[in-house]
Amino acid sequence: MAQINFSIFKALIIEDSEFLRRTIRKYMIECGFQEVREAGNGQEGLEQLRHGPDIIVCDIEMEPINGFEFLKLLREQEGEVSKTPVLFLTGSAQKEDVHKAIELGVNGYVVKPVTPENLKKKLTDVLNRAMSSP
Repeated sequence: MAQINFSIFKALIIEDSEFLRRTIRKYMIECGFQEVREAGNGQEGLEQLRHGPDIIVCDIEMEPINGFEFLKLLREQEGEVSKTPVLFLTGSAQKEDVHKAIELGVNGYVVKPVTPENLKKKLTDVLNRAMSSP
């Protein structure tokens, strides 16, 4: 698996827990990301799309727009933004949720609690796949 220069990518974290959002931001900056934007829910995440993130790390359980709804709305967007890779954060990887996420076009999962190593590995996997697909 090719190493990734994270500094060339812009990231967006969508997570309703401020503590977890800040923690993930810290991990991503340690990976080398130069630009990491934050949103507290799916609605705020949709508003952040105008900044053109290259990857989105998104919680599933949020209000008023949860991760599944956000992903569905993202995939319905016009242009390249609809193809933005999404890495879901979840407290439990239940079979039904995994199938639903795959149907909506999720690119990967990170099960909480998130560790710096696990997040970096998943980000590397997702970005490598995104860069190698047409």
